[in-house]
This record gives sequence, C-alpha cells and structure tokens, in this order.
Amino acid sequence: MTQQTLEQRIQRWVQLDNQLKQLNDQVRELRECRNDVESGILTHVADHNLSHATVRIKDGGTLRFAFNAKQTPAITLAFLNEALLECCPPQQAASIMQHIRAKRDAAAKIVPEIRRTHTTASF
Repeated sequence: MTQQTLEQRIQRWVQLDNQLKQLNDQVRELRECRNDVESGILTHVADHNLSHATVRIKDGGTLRFAFNAKQTPAITLAFLNEALLECCPPQQAASIMQHIRAKRDAAAKIVPEIRRTHTTASF
C-alpha cells in the first residue's frame, strides 16, 4: 500500500465517520420527535377511552395502544449481585459474582479499531 493510498483511505474513513455522526444525530432527533408525538397520542387515547382501538395506517399495517406493556430491563452485574444476595449467603453470592466477572473478562475480544477524537464541535 502506497502512502497516497493510505492517505486516501484515511480521508474516506473520516468522510464516512462524519456521515455516520450526522445520521446518528438525525436519528436521535427523529426518535425524540416521535416520542413527543407518541406521548401526545397516548394522552389523547387515554383521555378519550380509546385504549382498545385499532387504527389502520396507509402502509396496510395497524396501530394498537398498549398501556400495560411490560419492558424488562437489561440484566446488569449489579442486578445479578442483588438477586444472588436475596437467595444465597453473602460469601456464596460474592464467589458466584467473582466467577461471572472472570468468565465475562475471559470472553472479551480484543479487536483492532480506529478511535477518533474531535477537536471542534462542527464538521
């Protein structure tokens, strides 16, 4: 690989990284807007007792409103430790947690990557 080719590849990588950052920012903004609209819709549905309604949408699909949807959080090490302390003696819970942490560290992969730092907020 020549020096010029490396420089071109780096320039291309930076261009792609910039595009990804812009798209991720747009996705974040869209998600926030959608959540705001969703909140308004759910308030209207609740206020007008429409929780069992089904709405047909243009793409052929439907929307249903779920006010009791269960959202299970991710299992964290803190949660595991808390759960183990509820059912095991503290020494046994600590031993199990130590084993889980060791297995997790052993399963970690070392992968090459490019890490970028930004010196300015604008692109």
